Amino acid sequence: MRKTLAAASVALIAGAFVAVSASSSAAAPPVTPFASDVRAADGDAFAIYSTKTDANGASHTRYTRSYKGLRVYGGDIVVHTNASGRYVGSSVGLISPLNLSTNARIPAATAAKTASARNASSRPRVRQTKIAADGTSTSG
Repeated sequence: MRKTLAAASVALIAGAFVAVSASSSAAAPPVTPFASDVRAADGDAFAIYSTKTDANGASHTRYTRSYKGLRVYGGDIVVHTNASGRYVGSSVGLISPLNLSTNARIPAATAAKTASARNASSRPRVRQTKIAADGTSTSG
């Protein structure tokens, strides 16, 4: 009984992996035709993060967003298509396209020192600093 259950579990997991791999390798919709829907700015670039396909064939492709080379935290989008691949909508948190400077206002060493001081009780070790865009305020 245990061997049968184990074999069935392996088959189920392998089948799920094949289904996810197949749906991930399918052509995802390009973002460009829906630029205004996803509040895309001239400096935006999008990369596919994941794709989920419903039982009815509709798919939902999640993209990460970068702005002028910087990762935008809170800027991810999801493009929804029906079973035939036609665009049916998107999910996006931004109210307007981003329009901001990509130059750091605080030197990296100062930022690392401030972060370490503010979190001294947890004894964090700042190994690397990086600049990123914050899209969580929902405006550009």
